[in-house]
Amino acid sequence: MDNQNLPFVSIVTPVYNGGRYLAECIESVMAQQYPCFEHVFVDNASTDDTRAIIAGYAARCPRIRLVECTDHLPVVANWNRALGFISDESRFVWVLPADDALIGDSLTRMVTIAQQNPTVGIVASLRLRGGRIQCAGLTPDQEVFSGREIVRLFLREEVFAFSPTGSLIRRDLIDPAKPFYPDRYLHADIAGFFDVLDRVDFGFAHEMLMFSREHEDSVTSTVADRKGTQFRDSLLMLHEFGPRYLAPDELSAIEAGFLRRYYRFLIRSAILLRERQLFDFHVNALRQVGRLPGAGDLARAAMGELERAVLRPLLAVKHVRTRLHWHERGRYIWDDR
Repeated sequence: MDNQNLPFVSIVTPVYNGGRYLAECIESVMAQQYPCFEHVFVDNASTDDTRAIIAGYAARCPRIRLVECTDHLPVVANWNRALGFISDESRFVWVLPADDALIGDSLTRMVTIAQQNPTVGIVASLRLRGGRIQCAGLTPDQEVFSGREIVRLFLREEVFAFSPTGSLIRRDLIDPAKPFYPDRYLHADIAGFFDVLDRVDFGFAHEMLMFSREHEDSVTSTVADRKGTQFRDSLLMLHEFGPRYLAPDELSAIEAGFLRRYYRFLIRSAILLRERQLFDFHVNALRQVGRLPGAGDLARAAMGELERAVLRPLLAVKHVRTRLHWHERGRYIWDDR
């Protein structure tokens, strides 16, 4: 492979106490056949063996670079900080969580799509999450799509085509003067993509090139599943990005259906005696966009939950069992349609 004509890629791993899975992540990157890349670790003041593990690999491989930070930042702030340490010569960036891994020669495949299609700003692929294959649904014989259409499909909940933490991003989309990941969202990776996909195309490899781990200590398990943050962030993203990508009548219809599910989630949470902080979290978001439910909305949501309990008793039992054991399992079922 002729290195002279290949773009340099920065793989960036923001990490905090990630020692448990770091070796698998690092070795999956070191196994890449693509020759022009660096792997930058930005340690968020870890207290476990994270730094020692990275330092051990860095001593053997010059492509690995460790940035040691003494101040601990929130997750999204650390992700933005990490982007500030990529090499000046990089043309593409891949933000890879410390508990995830690349599959096969992912880098070569993704860079090839980007190089062959200069209008593409982001490249994604199928991913394995737990035991499930995700991000499927796009036309299988097509590799380049309109970025606008990809977001529209996402907002309409028809296709979840991109894995923001398993994608190659064109460097010029990352503005040093503006945080790429907006810290007003927990799911800031999705919002960051929404903010750029209306001006670039989207590339997709119909192959499984990314592994995303499910475990009890992940942000998804410790925060997202327990608080139902997907509802809160989806509502705010609809209000921020919906007018950019959707016609007014289409946005109104999507929001109406979404709010019906959101209100039912709150009713279900009340039935299961969820903690007060959860309701405060969601009420603040609903108030922020002027969508607090009225008495009629709550009554319809309650009737919907009652109907589902009658028609799908096994699902109702599943919710109750999950609530009884959620401290042990680190999960909460937030949306079963």
